[in-house]
Amino acid sequence: MLKRRSAFISILAMCTLSLSGCANYVAEQIAHPNRANSNVTATEAVMPKLLLAKHNDCSSPCVHYVAGKPWSLAEDELTFNLAFNINGKETKAIIVKQNSEMQGTVILLHGYSANWQWMMPWGLYFQSRGFNTLIPDMPGQGTTTIADFSYGVRDTQYLKPWLEKLNPPKPWIVVGHSMGGIAASYFAAAIDAKALALIAPSSPLPEASKSAAYAFHPFLSQLIPDSSIDAGSDQALKILRLGKADTDIRNILQNWQRPTILFTASNDGVIGNDWPAKLTGLKFEQHQIVGNHASILQPMAESQQLMDDWLVRLLQVPQPTPFIADRQSTATQAESPEQVLQPHPLP
Repeated sequence: MLKRRSAFISILAMCTLSLSGCANYVAEQIAHPNRANSNVTATEAVMPKLLLAKHNDCSSPCVHYVAGKPWSLAEDELTFNLAFNINGKETKAIIVKQNSEMQGTVILLHGYSANWQWMMPWGLYFQSRGFNTLIPDMPGQGTTTIADFSYGVRDTQYLKPWLEKLNPPKPWIVVGHSMGGIAASYFAAAIDAKALALIAPSSPLPEASKSAAYAFHPFLSQLIPDSSIDAGSDQALKILRLGKADTDIRNILQNWQRPTILFTASNDGVIGNDWPAKLTGLKFEQHQIVGNHASILQPMAESQQLMDDWLVRLLQVPQPTPFIADRQSTATQAESPEQVLQPHPLP
């Protein structure tokens, strides 16, 4: 608590004495995200039951990731319980092993200052439908030892050779959340993915920085002028060696012609509630899901059905149906680890 108070006083003094000091602080916060801990005991305890395996034994620098196998390989029933709370109202859902003809590999890319665990619930959904999954800790984040953080823009330089070396079953589908939506947009084109799914994709870095500051640091953002946040965002772009257009998925995807589905949240102050309307020009299949920037990562019943319908059309296969085990089989159930549900500080 004393350290927090001391840091707050330092920031306040810096901003009082110099607006450029404020901008420098904002730039440093954006360009150097905190690394979320990927080694969480509560999560690792359920991983074998869910056919998940962690791979972090490669020579540095390299991509650390978690691989998931199709639940169809398990003889028993598999389920995963989901729950989140918004404004005091709890919503629950369950991911259930399915009889499905779907196959291939889904690569899921997380957002800013997060790690692979954030994409785990959606990864389990795809496993339950028959897919292999790969969920990396992104460059500069989690436990991945590649230090080049670029707000998703240069991640393909590292992810493409990583994927090609693994050479998982095709077709390949790429999923990205928030900042991971920017990375996914570049990555899908580079690997000739069959399709792309964007979940609350980030607005351009300057816009996202301002809206995220308001969402996560409302009091502090009142002390730091908008002009300092804008100047800090511009400075962060220079530190990261990026142009403003590099983080705008409208520019990245203007020539993308493959099937794409877009989920946005009904209340998303992190990337800005006005951002989804600006994406309609991309003419992708777009759905608004009740929830916020973090809760949309829990695939509730509506989201699962919408994704099922899209995948059925994409792969030209029948609708999946719940797996029913014989009487001698046992059901394996797992709860959503608490760590997965904690919000990260920026998109």
